[in-house]
Amino acid sequence: MIKCRKISHSFGKGGAQLRIINSLDFSVARGETCLLLGPSGSGKTTLLSILGCLLTPDSGEYWLDQQLVRFDAPHRLARLRAEKLGFVFQHSQLLPFLDVLSNVAIVAENLGSTRRDSFQRAEFICDRMGIFDCAKKLPSELSGGQRQRVAIARALIHHPGVILADEPTAALDWERGQDVIGLFVEEAKQGQCALIMVTHDTRLVPYFDRILHIENGNLIEVGKL
Repeated sequence: MIKCRKISHSFGKGGAQLRIINSLDFSVARGETCLLLGPSGSGKTTLLSILGCLLTPDSGEYWLDQQLVRFDAPHRLARLRAEKLGFVFQHSQLLPFLDVLSNVAIVAENLGSTRRDSFQRAEFICDRMGIFDCAKKLPSELSGGQRQRVAIARALIHHPGVILADEPTAALDWERGQDVIGLFVEEAKQGQCALIMVTHDTRLVPYFDRILHIENGNLIEVGKL
């Protein structure tokens, strides 16, 4: 589902450039779950931003669902993000003026699904995530764990081919974090999504198929720890 060839990226200009990621080669198949580990400043979030078509690499090729991503075509990138990618960020970033069900359904509606179909899918996935009883609540009325489950439901509603998550359990306690990750990985497996998750928490390793470790901009596949 994902293939990267010699992907590199630097910040800064001229002699002040700092290489963040260095000529990375890797691929992730449908239904495969990968944990991306590494110290702060190692390039994890930069790589995730490139995979999410939010940041243009300096060099290399990024193939998504057998299609070469053209970073020089902004309108195509926006459509690609909407159709192929699901995002879960450290902070849930829900729309504060919409209730839970509407926060989830709006993603499918924006891609052209009818309102009825969008809300039926939203009801199903909210029930799957254990938040159906919160369907009419606003984000401000939810706990941190509930908000993160809504964010996961929103990322999965349109059946994306790739799910990207940046420290999605950082604001949760360990028990809630385990519950969220368990549901997250299960949904990714059932939907045959390629899942890449950034974290500092090595306790999450048993939930994932592969471990990718990034350090000083270089990627090392270390398998299970």
